[in-house]
Amino acid sequence: MFKFNNQRKLTKHFHSREYFNNLGREEPTEQAVFNATQLLLKCEKVREEFGKPLVITSGCRTYHHNLIIYHHLNELREEEGLDPLPTAFNSDHLIEKCMAVDFADPNKELANFILKDPLILSRHNLFMEDPKYTKTWVHLSVNPKSKRIFRPY
Repeated sequence: MFKFNNQRKLTKHFHSREYFNNLGREEPTEQAVFNATQLLLKCEKVREEFGKPLVITSGCRTYHHNLIIYHHLNELREEEGLDPLPTAFNSDHLIEKCMAVDFADPNKELANFILKDPLILSRHNLFMEDPKYTKTWVHLSVNPKSKRIFRPY
C-alpha cells in the first residue's frame, strides 16, 4: 500500500517537501507523486543545461490553495488597474495532476535561457507558459499544450 513520505528526495536536487509544500492535511496519490517525479526528472535536465540551481516557488496545490493564489493575484492586478485573471480550475498544479512546477526567476535568467534555445523544451518534453505572463517565475509542465511556449489563458 502506498504511503506518502514528505521527507524524501524526488530527484537529485528536488525534495518532496519543496514540491508538496502547500497540501496541509491532504496527501497526494501514488499517481500524483509519480507525475511529480517524472516532471522533476525532466526539470533536472533543464537545471543541468542552465547550470544553476532552480528554486521551486509553486508545486502541487490543493484546490483551496489554488483559489487563494488567484484571489491574491487578482487583488494585485486590481491595484495596478488590470482586469482579473480567470481562476485556473483545471491547473496542472492541482493535487489530482501534479504535472506543473514554477521556479523563481526574478531576473528572467531562466526564461531568457530557454527562449534562446527553445528546443530545450522539446528535448525534455516540457511546455512553458509564455514569460510575458509570468513576471517573476518560469512555469513548466509535462501536460501537452498546443505549443511548447503557450499562453496561460
